[in-house]
Amino acid sequence: MYPALVGDPRLAIANHQLRSLAELNSEMLASWVK
Repeated sequence: MYPALVGDPRLAIANHQLRSLAELNSEMLASWVK
């Protein structure tokens, strides 16, 4: 990893957005499967 990016708030925001998007996608898939 790049130590310089560990404290980068943009990286934390991007990670949070990716997790939120993944959770949203899994919820949508779950609703489609039902």
